Amino acid sequence: MRALSDPTAARISSAPRTAMGMAALVVATCLAAAPVAAAAQEPRLGLTPVGQPGAYFELTLVPGEERQFEAEAANFGGQSTLARTYAADVYSIVNGGFGAELYGEAPTDTTGWLSYPTQQFTLEPRQAVRVPLVVRVPLGTPPGDYITALVIENAGAVQGSGPLTLNQVIRSAIAVAIDVPGTRDPVVAIGAVGHKTVTGHSLVTFEVVNPGNVHLMPAGDFDVLDAEGSRIDAGTVAMDSVYAGTRTLLEAPLATPLPPGDYCAELSLTDAATGAHDETGCLAFSVPGLMPDPDGDSPLPSTLPKTSALVVAASVSVLVIAGGALLAAALVLIARRRTRKAGHGEAVGLRETRS
Repeated sequence: MRALSDPTAARISSAPRTAMGMAALVVATCLAAAPVAAAAQEPRLGLTPVGQPGAYFELTLVPGEERQFEAEAANFGGQSTLARTYAADVYSIVNGGFGAELYGEAPTDTTGWLSYPTQQFTLEPRQAVRVPLVVRVPLGTPPGDYITALVIENAGAVQGSGPLTLNQVIRSAIAVAIDVPGTRDPVVAIGAVGHKTVTGHSLVTFEVVNPGNVHLMPAGDFDVLDAEGSRIDAGTVAMDSVYAGTRTLLEAPLATPLPPGDYCAELSLTDAATGAHDETGCLAFSVPGLMPDPDGDSPLPSTLPKTSALVVAASVSVLVIAGGALLAAALVLIARRRTRKAGHGEAVGLRETRS
């Protein structure tokens, strides 16, 4: 018996910049309706890097270098679980932070540097199995910060109970962060602006791109002006990690809903650690009005969303830091996507099995 951190423990904290929210527990729930199965029946799986000082792999490798590691796959729950583990691409979630792609998504980029074949095995309660990992940085790789992820999840969805049920897949992900030494080029770029309404609240959205080779955490301020050029809202924003070579959205909530009309918004962002900076002029956007319902019952938006917001089958994703902190949560319809934030775990006893 020996103690390991339980990635499902619940104390909330913010992840330090060095960790960058790189270890996460993900709950993906397929909706067939309401109550979740009892917490005691839910799988509690986690991954821990063996021989590493932190909750994820933080490596420095030069092009052409290959190193061997192990990840420990553990069952912290009270029931036998068929587990599946695999490598997955990492993306920057909305407003920044760690996200790992779901099972079945084709791996690309840095994930291709890993030799970590998809595996399935049964884990008994409090059992841990060591899984080999090989990392090789290709020759000619430019310097910079790179990131990918290892994921573990229950291979079969947990069946809910009651008249309405939720079938759950619980995922835990840890990062493999690789530093390739050399010149750093920190760059942040602001793209298109937009508007969305969520539960009656207006959000102005900005595309944020990191085309450089350094992970960033940009912060700054924004202004919203009406068609006459009068300032009608303003605020400050702070993003979590926007990983090198990725893009995401910054969503800035407004104090009051915007009525239909024409507006513009400007944004300034700076990464404090590197000095990377970008700012915009006033970028135009519109809030659509309403058009009559063809049946005459109620007004409809003049611009309809590309996908329906109401579906019978959907999935919910919740990302929580697995050795470390709650990243956040988001409803994802059919196309199964994204959001996150995280906390530290308590130690529990496990028996360990070598594979």
